[in-house]
Amino acid sequence: MSILPRENVTKNLLDDTASIEKKKKRKKVLFWSVISVIAMTIIFGNYGAYQMVVIKRQKMNLENEIAQLKKDQAHLLKNRERIKNDLTYIEKVAREKYSMVKPGEHVYQVIPKNKETKK
Repeated sequence: MSILPRENVTKNLLDDTASIEKKKKRKKVLFWSVISVIAMTIIFGNYGAYQMVVIKRQKMNLENEIAQLKKDQAHLLKNRERIKNDLTYIEKVAREKYSMVKPGEHVYQVIPKNKETKK
């Protein structure tokens, strides 16, 4: 058994402690790097949380648009049936929209008075 000088033992202990600290630091960096990559994949990947939120928002917008289009379609179908079957409705549209009159009928237009008098 050889006896090492005290300075060498202290230096070796310090070197060993420093190398252990470096290894711990590398492990921490590696661990957090892996965690960061996994988190980024979960959040921003093809099926990540962010993408799912965007898709849900698009789905909600499309569902609202479909509902509005169904309302419009129902209104148009109702008007189509009225035009096919209701002669008074046809007459009303012809008079109001196309300014049509019956033969021998006179149309009078009432001009509203302005509240301010022209000077």
